[in-house]
Amino acid sequence: MMSYDRCRRTTVCRITTLFILNQSLHWFTIGLVIPVLSLFVLAKGMGYFELGLLMAAYSGVTVILELPTGGLADSLGRKRVYLAALGASALGALVLLCAGSFVALACGFGLLGLGRALSSGTMEAHFIDALLLADPRADLQKASARLGVATPLALGIASLVGGFLPFLGARFLPKTGPLNAYSLNYLAYLLALTAQGALTYFLVHEERGAQSHAVGLLRELREGFAAFPRVLKESIALGLRNRVILLILVGGFVWGFAVVSLEQLWQPRVIELGGEAGKALLGPLSAGYFAAAAIGSLLSTGFCGLFQRRYDLALGGARLLMGGIFLLLAGASGLPAFASFYFLGFAANGLSSSPESAVLNAATPTARRSTTLSLASLFSQAGGLAGSVVFGALAQARSIGFSWSLAALALAASSGLYFALPRGANLGRGCAT
Repeated sequence: MMSYDRCRRTTVCRITTLFILNQSLHWFTIGLVIPVLSLFVLAKGMGYFELGLLMAAYSGVTVILELPTGGLADSLGRKRVYLAALGASALGALVLLCAGSFVALACGFGLLGLGRALSSGTMEAHFIDALLLADPRADLQKASARLGVATPLALGIASLVGGFLPFLGARFLPKTGPLNAYSLNYLAYLLALTAQGALTYFLVHEERGAQSHAVGLLRELREGFAAFPRVLKESIALGLRNRVILLILVGGFVWGFAVVSLEQLWQPRVIELGGEAGKALLGPLSAGYFAAAAIGSLLSTGFCGLFQRRYDLALGGARLLMGGIFLLLAGASGLPAFASFYFLGFAANGLSSSPESAVLNAATPTARRSTTLSLASLFSQAGGLAGSVVFGALAQARSIGFSWSLAALALAASSGLYFALPRGANLGRGCAT
């Protein structure tokens, strides 16, 4: 018995280590391009409005395909679908590197959106099932906690590396043709994708019964697209019947609408304020974003305590605070002030994550939880899609600061949605969920 328990613990430890390695490299790969995503597009000759349209194309493809492709991993194999996602992402990066027009860039971002939709939840589901198969009593919380430390660390390190790569790109990449100083980030992204694909192919093992892949693919896509309007209709009906859920959904839409303005435009704003000196801050600012969000999340329990666990007041206060910081950020005229308000803004954003989750889960019936959470994600992504276009156009017509001022007003106004939550919405078990 002791030998069997030791063998089981060893298997669980091996699966957990591989899980963390897989997900850390996944997010490290993404982190390589985060510091320069907007600047890469602008260096291709696009304006802020075109940047917004391209971000909307990426989000739109992800939103449209995430649900219909969700069943593919379960029927065709999560490893196969994840490898297909890596292939779509690699193809998208190649298209972006070679692109010289808006249409070509849109195709590249569309392929990246396809890759994101296909990869959503695939390997997480594989490793969780593998852990439970190895040990039905496996401590999933412990594994998730270790992953929660590793992935932000991978993102932070990759962001620092990604912030340094443009200096090498400016020195070594050719000055003519479709490449620019930021192209080196996408070349590194392709290299990391290749490494991730090789590790997944050789280290991840998945048993699948004999099935016609083509038949399974067509069936799952057909069923997924057919289910999309039904799931959306049922979810919206639930939201309309439940005031708490409806207010949270609308608040999530406004949040996505406003926050995308900062995510999309902070890089060109840094260059506006600091010029070449600003480029040196791209990596640290990107890494600091994840650290600030984590700090805000850690402080959320104490923040809720200030309002005696009145989540309606805590959420409304967090949105007001975030709106005020956005307004200060819009008026920042130097890099030190910008960096300070940038970090404070994402820390304030972290304050609201766990109480909002607690309220939404407390108001959602168990049988509808997955559907409601999917709808909440859809609302925030839809808000981001709309905000990408609106704030891109405003930044091009007026200024980045002007667009952030309007985003600040939207965030501040959305506080009324949370203040309107009924007292019964404060029945969650705690802020830190």
